[in-house]
Amino acid sequence: MSAGPVKFKARLSIEQVEEGDDLAPKFDDRGLITVVTTDAESGEMLMQGYMNSAALALTI
Repeated sequence: MSAGPVKFKARLSIEQVEEGDDLAPKFDDRGLITVVTTDAESGEMLMQGYMNSAALALTI
């Protein structure tokens, strides 16, 4: 069951991101955000890639 589409907020301040309840990822000028996958047991980084807002919403 889905709770509906994920809504990302605009980044207005550091306080909003660090202390607020808004999900405000910092997408670059191409609309991408850097992501990594890690091994659940060792913590070793396995892959680095990029997501756009649609891919991030689906992941969440």
